[in-house]
Amino acid sequence: MNKVELIYQKLSEVYPKASGTLEYRSPSQFLFINILSPQCTDKVVNKVSKALWKKFETVEKIASAKLRDIQNVIRPVGFFIVKSRYIRESARLLMSRYNFKLPSTIKELRSFPGIGRKTALVILQKVFNRSDGVIVDTHHIRIVNRIGIIRSKSPIDIENFISSKLPRSKWFKWSSFMVFHGRNTCIARNPKCANCSISHFCNFGLSANHRGII
Repeated sequence: MNKVELIYQKLSEVYPKASGTLEYRSPSQFLFINILSPQCTDKVVNKVSKALWKKFETVEKIASAKLRDIQNVIRPVGFFIVKSRYIRESARLLMSRYNFKLPSTIKELRSFPGIGRKTALVILQKVFNRSDGVIVDTHHIRIVNRIGIIRSKSPIDIENFISSKLPRSKWFKWSSFMVFHGRNTCIARNPKCANCSISHFCNFGLSANHRGII
């Protein structure tokens, strides 16, 4: 096994039920909830999205809503002014171009405002059960650099490297492990190296031990 496979194996033991915590009931809801989620916790997004569905029960109602009415509902999330516009534009696009059916390619999904490659990959996996790439978020970037797997801040470089080390069937779970490990242990400031299950693979953790930090 290569280093990435060994880390995958260990994290699968630590986070056996690693999965997303966003709550939704339809593909269109999952699209909108992913527009809401950047720079915001899943807990807040779930609360706000429920209020959004209650206020605007259909895609049509979101598409025809006044921006200030959407803003009033989603105000608790970060960048709510921009996101309100993205949500309404996405609803209109979903109606006019895709006949209310969420498309199933990265290129088409990225035509929705606020949806980049990372989010498109999340949608493909959760809605269509397809792994078309490795999802790279800020947790993922931080952890692989900290461990010493790769020295790059480029999501594409990281995606290409990880996908070359793991079979496609493990891509999505790996990304989920990175999120859970980044939130619980390998946090941005003062990582919990003493409690880390993969510290023996980690350049940062080993050097911290040698310095007597942990």
